[in-house]
Amino acid sequence: MSTTVSLPVLLAPVNEALTPALRLGWINPLPFTTGIILVEVTGRISGRVRQIPLVCTDYGDTLAVSTVRDNSQWILNLAATPVATVWLRGRKRTVDAQVYVAGERISGAASHTDWRSDLAACASRAGRMSVALLRLR
Repeated sequence: MSTTVSLPVLLAPVNEALTPALRLGWINPLPFTTGIILVEVTGRISGRVRQIPLVCTDYGDTLAVSTVRDNSQWILNLAATPVATVWLRGRKRTVDAQVYVAGERISGAASHTDWRSDLAACASRAGRMSVALLRLR
């Protein structure tokens, strides 16, 4: 008899171990590179703050984060409340988000109207993944 363990259960201890280092900025991307950041989103049902380490590409005033899983709760939470907090280089920063699923923007203000929004829409459509653009305040 085999036991199947879900991906969130497997990742929980890894995420917990990464959180202190991410708050200090140790694994964060430098400007115009890729690394890992800690994103805090509000649960759309519970209202509780959730912390998620995510791979991120830093484009200066905009961060691009994505997921290849089509049922990630953090992306649904971010779509429901498109304001979040990120820990970037040891500082807590507020961000405004735009969320793209299957090439369509499903939430967030149309504040990203340049090549980054085109890139996010294209990536989410081509890779069948969700992409969020996070504009630093």
